[in-house]
Amino acid sequence: RCSEHLIAFGGHRAAAGLKVLREEVPLFREAFREAVKLSLGERPIPTLYLDAELSLGQIDLRFTEFLELLPPYGPGNPRPLFCSAQDLILEGVRRLGNDTVRFSVREGSRSYEAISFGGFPEELPQRAKIAFHPRTEQWEGYKRIVFEVRDLQEASS
Repeated sequence: RCSEHLIAFGGHRAAAGLKVLREEVPLFREAFREAVKLSLGERPIPTLYLDAELSLGQIDLRFTEFLELLPPYGPGNPRPLFCSAQDLILEGVRRLGNDTVRFSVREGSRSYEAISFGGFPEELPQRAKIAFHPRTEQWEGYKRIVFEVRDLQEASS
């Protein structure tokens, strides 16, 4: 739909390459945007593919160390993504730089460390389900589990 603006193009499922004359860039940009809009519609709805719903208490160091055997991640081998089985209490929110947020999630009487690397609103809800990657962090010889949060869904009242 916009190939008339290209000198050359190619690629595969996970990457693309193209050459455009400098004077054709504005025309190509507009044609490309229109082609994407026609192909995807106005605004695509992001989708997360979850591997399992888990209680955070089910996740221990043995589980996270097993997950560390699964890389390298990429097309055909995505990093496992889990969802909390119940609403969690989010507390102790600390912003670290522009996009990084560290906070605690509480399930029952236990609290766990959580971190997110972008895309979260300024104010986090008090209760939510989370989509996460569990991982092991080590500091001064002590290992602990941290939940890298990819997304959250605010609890319904």
